[in-house]
Amino acid sequence: MRVKRSASTPPKARICRERENLPAGSLVMTRRYIITGRVQGVGFRWYVEKEARAIGVGGWVRNTEDGAVEVLAHGSAEQLARLLKALQQGPRASRVDEVQEFEAEQQPAETSFRIEGAW
Repeated sequence: MRVKRSASTPPKARICRERENLPAGSLVMTRRYIITGRVQGVGFRWYVEKEARAIGVGGWVRNTEDGAVEVLAHGSAEQLARLLKALQQGPRASRVDEVQEFEAEQQPAETSFRIEGAW
């Protein structure tokens, strides 16, 4: 399993205002992840929702037309690192081949995490 970062993505994360559920001084960043492998039909979205809520990140998860899963997440660098680790592992029935990580356009930070429609 490997993490692939977008070559066109600048190394620095976009930063926005602090969120209430983050430690004082933590900056919120937004990341987009594309997870490929056996990730549809195995409870992957529910797994991501559970893990994201436990970690405290906001955003959403959804299936894509091409059989991947897409995640948009807002949180501190530490929270996003924990989420990335959970995405790489996946639920027991899944097989994660690759997790691509992209810098995402900063959007209003969401404080909850949800499962969205398929695409």
